[in-house]
Amino acid sequence: MANVNRDEHDFWIRTPSGRLLTVQVKTASMAKNDTFSFFKGNVTANTNIVALVALPPEVVLIYPGDQMQQRCAVGQFTPEHMASSIKEHLQ
Repeated sequence: MANVNRDEHDFWIRTPSGRLLTVQVKTASMAKNDTFSFFKGNVTANTNIVALVALPPEVVLIYPGDQMQQRCAVGQFTPEHMASSIKEHLQ
């Protein structure tokens, strides 16, 4: 993993298969009506992966950049969903 010093992406990662992906991290620290909201902001067409982080419960969900969810139910942020999203999108 490498830190990126650009406005467009937060960092790059190399997957086990050797792909280099750009990552944008979005966080939410408070749910409203059992939903976390994330600001799309600087997610661009060049963003390969969006990492949605909910604090608490300190769980991250991984999506392709073009499939970013701006609203996610609190119930989606489980260790099981985190593991499956990582497995699905970071191969």
